Amino acid sequence: MKKGLSTKEPFVCPYCNTIQSKKDALCDRGVERELKIIIIICYACPWNGTYNDYLNHLQELHADLECIDCHENFFAINSFEEHREEVCVHRSIPCGLPNCMNLIKWYDMKAHYLTDEHQHKLIIIILEYNNPKRYKLQIQNYCEFIKKEFNDIQETIAVTFSVYEILLNNFAHLKIEEQEIKTNFEKNFSKIDELKKCDNENEKALKELSESYNSIQIQIESIKKLREECLIQILDNNSTTTLRFNYPNISSFSFQSVKFRTSQYGHTFSLRVCSTIDSQQKYLSIFLTLHNGEYSNLIPYPFLYTIYLTLWDQSNQQKHIEYVLKPNPNSTAFIRPTSEKNDEFGIMKFCSLEYLTDPKSIYVRDGAFFIRVFVDFLNTGQNPFQSKDNDDDDNVAIMSTTKMMTE
Repeated sequence: MKKGLSTKEPFVCPYCNTIQSKKDALCDRGVERELKIIIIICYACPWNGTYNDYLNHLQELHADLECIDCHENFFAINSFEEHREEVCVHRSIPCGLPNCMNLIKWYDMKAHYLTDEHQHKLIIIILEYNNPKRYKLQIQNYCEFIKKEFNDIQETIAVTFSVYEILLNNFAHLKIEEQEIKTNFEKNFSKIDELKKCDNENEKALKELSESYNSIQIQIESIKKLREECLIQILDNNSTTTLRFNYPNISSFSFQSVKFRTSQYGHTFSLRVCSTIDSQQKYLSIFLTLHNGEYSNLIPYPFLYTIYLTLWDQSNQQKHIEYVLKPNPNSTAFIRPTSEKNDEFGIMKFCSLEYLTDPKSIYVRDGAFFIRVFVDFLNTGQNPFQSKDNDDDDNVAIMSTTKMMTE
């Protein structure tokens, strides 16, 4: 086994004869050691052993390939073919001379070259080669071949020219299209500045429109605020106001009234009327809410004036239903608002809902009922409306707007 590979350049592989400018192959220096220790099992019998012993085993017991010329035995087909084609001196090979079809032993080839038969055939070939007729025939054959090649070339040229004409026509069309595209491009390119100008104008118009929109939004908000201010009712000279509610003729409802002030710069309130259920009984509930107004920082708190809430009898029988709310100074419902509004203060059981649902109700006319509000600023304790007295404070309760359930 070789200990290394050649370092000459160009490198020639000793096994496959491949030529490389530089040696890319590296000698595996561990293969010899590996082959000495690896155990190989014979493919044809139960024998096993090392690689070197395996080669001897194959040569002794499994060399089934026999050379028919020298009768040497081989166990590998590649070794057998190499021997038959290149190594065996008893192999038969053709002479190689035209008209000499004999197979000659390799070791007798030199003697065959000197035989009369071989020499006679060689002389005949030389004479034929020097015969003028042969040259004439060869020239004729060559001329025919040249003519055929020339005709083929002419046909190829004709086809090429026809294709060339088509290509020229296509090229002319492409030039025309190119010119049209170039013209259109120049036109479109000239329009780019116009588009940019239009874009700038549109952007300017859009900016102005956006500013106008923002201004309109501000005006709308201002109008809404003014509208709300206009909708806010103010207590009359008798410190009363009347709030109208449309009755929906259903068992479950909740309505918010418009806001009302105790004076032009006074406290701002609103009422909410709704239906509630307690112990399977339906009631009309009224809740009062104190709002944060424009002048809340200028007026005193907490709000301590007595408030009269009256469900108005529209039959002129003076059968009004009234409750009196006496604010608790410790209640968060009447302190100075720190947000938009305080928690609701109300009456859970103002009256039975039947007073409204009864078809003959004296409190609902033309689909509406009224709640009248009186604020006793002078603490007279007198009822400004003719009604029945009802000072049952057990029905008065404070409920947060986030916790109140209405059905």
